[in-house]
Amino acid sequence: MGNQINMKHFCQKCGRVFKAPRERLVCDTCLLGEQKELRTKKSEEELNLKKAEEHFSLVQQLRKCLIAGQSYFLLAGRVLYQIKSQETYKAEDFSREITWEEFLMRPDLPFPTSSRNSDSIRRMADRLIGVYKTFIEKFQYKEDELASIGFSKLALIAPVVKDLDKKDNVVPWIEKAQLLTVKDLIAEIRTKDKTFAEILECQHSNAYEIKKFYCPDCASYFQNDPRPKK
Repeated sequence: MGNQINMKHFCQKCGRVFKAPRERLVCDTCLLGEQKELRTKKSEEELNLKKAEEHFSLVQQLRKCLIAGQSYFLLAGRVLYQIKSQETYKAEDFSREITWEEFLMRPDLPFPTSSRNSDSIRRMADRLIGVYKTFIEKFQYKEDELASIGFSKLALIAPVVKDLDKKDNVVPWIEKAQLLTVKDLIAEIRTKDKTFAEILECQHSNAYEIKKFYCPDCASYFQNDPRPKK
């Protein structure tokens, strides 16, 4: 091969004139800079990918832990139902009549309530039992079908569906509980007798002020008075 002749070129990146044996758009300095940027970008992408994979793994672990916790709430509802319906709590002291409320106040039963007063604990026990009786006993759902929804949402929709006669009628509420936030689910429950069109077309005529304005027709809050001007 003969010696290659360097030709002058104009660097489109830095504007300098440089010599090279073949047509090039950038000079050696800029070319090295571009290669370095590509290596840095590739390294960052690899780090981001690694971080994303680690985050996904951690989220899956967290989800399993939270679902396991929700499963225990469902199990607690079943056990509480058995204790109450079979009145096994009376066996704690045969010398006197033990009440259900007394049993619930045992200090070694850590019910998830904000206070340890008897009313709060009894209401929580009733909610745990209500969720179990409604979804598992009556409508024959499996615990693993419900655990991912969470106890709080199940407790919200249990009073809505407990008097329904078919499981098919419960399914839409289960789907809503899976997809909606607690706030949106509460709004959905409050407007369960309204069609979507009725909610969208609501004139908020019956809104009343509670620090903010609230419309019971579509379960919406407003900072300013939304009622039609007379």
